[in-house]
Amino acid sequence: MNPAFLFLTFVAAVRPMSDTDVQQRYMRVHHVWQDLHLAAARDEKSISSFLVIDPDKSEFRVETNGTIDVNNVEGLPRGFKWSAYVVTARGISPIPFPIRLKSPRREASSDSDVEQIWVIGAQKDRRWQFDVSGTKEGHTFHIGSGNGIPKYVITVPEIDARPDQDPPTASILDVETTPERKWSDRIVTEWYSIEVQRINRR
Repeated sequence: MNPAFLFLTFVAAVRPMSDTDVQQRYMRVHHVWQDLHLAAARDEKSISSFLVIDPDKSEFRVETNGTIDVNNVEGLPRGFKWSAYVVTARGISPIPFPIRLKSPRREASSDSDVEQIWVIGAQKDRRWQFDVSGTKEGHTFHIGSGNGIPKYVITVPEIDARPDQDPPTASILDVETTPERKWSDRIVTEWYSIEVQRINRR
């Protein structure tokens, strides 16, 4: 009797990445960028390294000394309409893409110097958002996602008078010229709204 051979084909099931998996990939890229600046500050060296959010190229990446390291590039979720905003004590204002963050902002010197950058990707029933803050507590970076978030409430310190400076001292944003911004306390889009809420921290 001729031996019989049984050929088995194994099909590996590829599990789609969860939102948590994707968020961890973005956090890794952010930590690479932050560590580059921390190392430069520790060694008293200058560095040109930007954290870039670029929906046109569908990329979340680090650019250092004019070079993009392919190991520090992650794709943005596709099929979303992306918008970006800067929030200060003056209110909220839309800002254009790509968003280029030049350094992790150190502690804000005062409540009037607080700055937040929000990037929101929206579909009819899905949202992604990134927010980067420079507050009196220091630099923070958050990522979130969810189903149909209809309203964002962003808190800023309440101050006696809204400051005239624009943007705050040592803004995290990399811009060639300081644009004239249109500030408001509320923005309404097709799928969500954003409201600035001032709180008294005294």
